[in-house]
Amino acid sequence: MTLTGQPPVSAPTLKAHVAAYENDIDKILVSESQIQAKLAELGQRITKDYEGRNLLLVGVLKGAFVVMADLSRHILLPLEFDFMAVSSYGMATKTSGVVRIIKGFEIPNEFVVGYGLDYGEKYRNLPYVATLKPEAYA
Repeated sequence: MTLTGQPPVSAPTLKAHVAAYENDIDKILVSESQIQAKLAELGQRITKDYEGRNLLLVGVLKGAFVVMADLSRHILLPLEFDFMAVSSYGMATKTSGVVRIIKGFEIPNEFVVGYGLDYGEKYRNLPYVATLKPEAYA
């Protein structure tokens, strides 16, 4: 039961939301479980390193909101959030500059989507990092 005394309403799962993208995915480079394990590890390390200090998580919009939300749940400290906006790709698959924020996985030098990363504002809600089939860019 919820606080209102009503039974909980089940929300659609993420997988139901991304079924439309299934045919666009070429290969998954970093799985959902690998991402969550790394975030748990980072959260533990941040908790230890920042114990007793003020913590402000700053994310680069738009894609960082996914990482920040999940990472913050692994940090066992009070914290604040802030965001800044930059654009490196626009609608292209080649960057106009270098923006590197998070390092934790080694992946090939390919354009990737998922887990906050997009192509044309799509694919951010994939629970993994993947490459797209060439026809997805058409």
